[in-house]
Amino acid sequence: MGHFRMIYEGTAYTPDIESYSLSLNAADGRWRGQEPGDMVGLTLSLQGRPFTYDVPEDEDEHLAIAPNVDTQWLEVPTRLFAGRDMSSLGGLDLAYEGPRAVNPLTGETWREPPGLLGIYGDEAFGPCRITVAHRGGDRFALHLTGETEIGTGFDVAVEAPLTVALTSYTGQTGEDRLRRWFDAFLRWDDFSWERTVHPGEPPQHSLTGTLRR
Repeated sequence: MGHFRMIYEGTAYTPDIESYSLSLNAADGRWRGQEPGDMVGLTLSLQGRPFTYDVPEDEDEHLAIAPNVDTQWLEVPTRLFAGRDMSSLGGLDLAYEGPRAVNPLTGETWREPPGLLGIYGDEAFGPCRITVAHRGGDRFALHLTGETEIGTGFDVAVEAPLTVALTSYTGQTGEDRLRRWFDAFLRWDDFSWERTVHPGEPPQHSLTGTLRR
């Protein structure tokens, strides 16, 4: 399954991993005029087993900690998928050195940290390293090491199937646009798709893709 290690307030913790998922994600119409572009999100969502932190300065104060990791701000260029093959994501080795550093994948300054570590509050990633390895089929190993902006150390590793989550906030028009966009760098027909339409004006379309075996 992997591991979840952290150093919080000078103390090492290794909470069990209770749940996690790994997905490529994109949207159309999240705001007026927004369309999918040359980047796609790579999101790890992980929940660790809660634990209690005993505040050293006050023996009567105990904090309930529900540790989690979320990389919903991490994006990778669609051009990484050589030959429209998902396995091309394997080999990704990305360093984040801080908010004013240059993202080596884009050559531009990072707009925001690629993720956060949730402890007693949410702590944005500070300097860290993100690597991805392909384990065959739809399975990938993701490894995150580094510290948050306020110095909490973390070392997180998981292996999971990589799914796809596409959301159209512009109804069928956006769904069609997302399909064409996705098929330009990964083969749409290589995936099985589940489609959910949520009422609204326009309706929201949610598409979840899993690699065909």
